[in-house]
Amino acid sequence: MTDADSQVLRDLRAQTITTLQSTVGQCLDRVSLIDFPNHVNFGDSLIWRGTVDLLRGIGTDIVYRSDMWRCDFDVLAAQPSTMPILMQGGGNYGDLWPGYQAFRERVVERFPERPIVQLSQSVWFGDPAAAARCNAVMGRHPDYTLLVRDDESLARAQEQLPDLKVVLCPDMALGTDIRARLPEPTTDLVVLARDDRESSFDMKATPLMPSSTVTDWHLTRAHQVMWQLTGVPGALYYRGGSRVRRGVSPALQLSYAARASMNVRAAGRILAAGRVVITDRLHAHVMCVLLGIPHVMLDNSYGKVTALYDSYTHRFSTVHTAPTVTEAAELAQELLASRPAAPPSASQLRAAG
Repeated sequence: MTDADSQVLRDLRAQTITTLQSTVGQCLDRVSLIDFPNHVNFGDSLIWRGTVDLLRGIGTDIVYRSDMWRCDFDVLAAQPSTMPILMQGGGNYGDLWPGYQAFRERVVERFPERPIVQLSQSVWFGDPAAAARCNAVMGRHPDYTLLVRDDESLARAQEQLPDLKVVLCPDMALGTDIRARLPEPTTDLVVLARDDRESSFDMKATPLMPSSTVTDWHLTRAHQVMWQLTGVPGALYYRGGSRVRRGVSPALQLSYAARASMNVRAAGRILAAGRVVITDRLHAHVMCVLLGIPHVMLDNSYGKVTALYDSYTHRFSTVHTAPTVTEAAELAQELLASRPAAPPSASQLRAAG
């Protein structure tokens, strides 16, 4: 990462911390952080890690963590009424991923006496009735704040959720402290293409160049085994009674940290394998920024990737944009021409010799 890019990152982190401190106030010393992303989506894990790193950096004690399925409302109810509840940021605020929205609405309805902060989100409601319900539920809470991570989400929230306190705050993933040593690139181009309801391009069916790898977030077989092992505390907690839950709770907290770190490391290895990256995943873009990898970004189905770029990530020198896969491939070729060639892989060496 260049000195100029490092300064941009420091400025965005400082802005995030200032926003948190002004939103939560003196109560930021002890918080609950809920909605841990207990799944194999590396971008969500990057957000969680960035959140934890930022909070630790300002001396915040995270006294309780939980995922959506294991959130114990009795534990939250036993905490002081002044202790804030922070909810995981991301790109699922709205009706595109209704399960997450229903969960956060239950939390807000259950704890009207607690300060609640929804960490930086992209906002998208396609159904006006769903937006009206969210506005009604969240708007009744006396101390609820919605942080949004881009200007477009801010405008949508102000229009669709007029009764909510809405504040612009950079994506929490930018707070991630990445110290792992990554391998040297092994291929010219990595195409990290999403394969879900947010996809706008069929990059896996589009020929790019011979020396390219097309993939999505994934774990190796060894890491899949580790993923299953680290899921044991969660399974016991989910199925057990109150005594089992109390006993397994410390192990569950450790499993969250292990899973988030595993996903972030895996994301770094996938992206660092390429001299250049093309992606339509927002947090592949953010990870490339953090790692200093030149990359070309395409948008997702509702514009959240471009919205983040337009709001602040355009300030990083490593990011480039394209409206189509063909143009992204052409731009990637130009970037590759200006960078050192990747060393030959083991398979290439065997074939040569």
